[in-house]
Amino acid sequence: MEMDGVGAGTFVKILLSMQSLSVAIEDARVVVLPGDGKRDESKPLVPIARSVPGAKKTITVKGVVVDEQGAPVAHAAVVSTCGTPPVVTESGADGTFSFEAGRPFGGVHAQAPGHVASWDFAVEGKYGDTVEVRLAFRGPGSAVEGVVREVDGRETEGATVSVRPAGPAGGVLPPKGARAALPSRVTTAADGRYRVESFVPGEFEVVVQTKQGITRTEKGSAKPGETVHLDVTLPATTTWHGTLRDADGKPVAGATIQAGSRWMARTAADGSFALAGLEAGAVKARVRTRDGASIEKSVTVEPGAEFQCDLFVGGGPRIAGRVVDADGKPLADCTVALRPRAPWLPSPRESQQTGADGAFAFDELEPGSYRIAVSGRTRIACFVSAETTTGTTDVEIRVPRDAMTPATLRARIVDADGKPAAGASLSVRDVATGETTSTSADGIGTLRLESLPRGRYLIWASD
Repeated sequence: MEMDGVGAGTFVKILLSMQSLSVAIEDARVVVLPGDGKRDESKPLVPIARSVPGAKKTITVKGVVVDEQGAPVAHAAVVSTCGTPPVVTESGADGTFSFEAGRPFGGVHAQAPGHVASWDFAVEGKYGDTVEVRLAFRGPGSAVEGVVREVDGRETEGATVSVRPAGPAGGVLPPKGARAALPSRVTTAADGRYRVESFVPGEFEVVVQTKQGITRTEKGSAKPGETVHLDVTLPATTTWHGTLRDADGKPVAGATIQAGSRWMARTAADGSFALAGLEAGAVKARVRTRDGASIEKSVTVEPGAEFQCDLFVGGGPRIAGRVVDADGKPLADCTVALRPRAPWLPSPRESQQTGADGAFAFDELEPGSYRIAVSGRTRIACFVSAETTTGTTDVEIRVPRDAMTPATLRARIVDADGKPAAGASLSVRDVATGETTSTSADGIGTLRLESLPRGRYLIWASD
């Protein structure tokens, strides 16, 4: 508890257990007084923290800035995180510096044009302490300059440009109690120009981030004392327009739509939303409604000015149906594959096998147009299209007779002694349809059944 400017014997009022009591401050201790305001000398004083009037609440940091040869460096910027905002001071003609910080912990480092910034040394102490530190530059620094442009060639103003080594601390480990200073960082001017100085020579990365969250990283290499020119062109972006609906197709208002880690929007009263500045490629969309329902969807963002893709929460559209032959009989064990026709929809390459009744179903789809391919028991793949928005879209895929691939069964029937069973009968039953076909073996026990539909069969022989 702090009571600045409160001297010994001063009375104040505090609320304790819903009762208004008097207290007296005596030698940095607080005493609760009875109703008459007189102190009971038999009761001990209770210490309170930091109540001494005029107590120092800063820490003093001082030291010297030197170059890699040990010579003092004048007019170097000394940056400390022992306070909010960070403390920035300048070294004197003899390289010395001194400042007071608002908190007794943090870091301090030095930087100056032409030099690699010193290590960032930890500062620890308590209020009223004086901490000394020696900040040494780490050799001649490199510089990079250039122009940041949009994909259409327009210069980008206000983008943040930072430079970092391609490896940890440029391949050199910091001494004990220190760490690498934060990456050099500047903001592009109205003409898109930037210049970053005093970073570690060697392989480096220039990272650009616009106000809209668009990022671009370019790599380069610089020798000690060298200035490298490196222009940066931002990636093409697009705007995602869509509507969030529930399982019944009704718009969902007030939901949060997040794409990746940088783009976020809230749905309007009609469920619509727009996310600008998205980069091309796969992005994970997270949706959370006011009532706590949430979903995650993978969406493929295609290059272009904008694209349309709606989202559903609580169950999306589905496509269900059956695969049958030309006579309407179900076809089991067919492979049914689903492909989106729209380029912005994800391509899950979903496929499944039809059951004994020829049925299939694809759930939780994005609204749009799809292509369904059937293969397995057909000579050529059969294709149909289906459009879905809400609810279930029913599809019946009828495979033409000339598309079916016939099968031929060859067999040889023998008795218990392994001798040919001439004239024996063989029956085959289609497991999917239950249709049975029979034939008899010839004089050497062989037989042949042609034009059978492909599938699974139950086979038995009899005399």
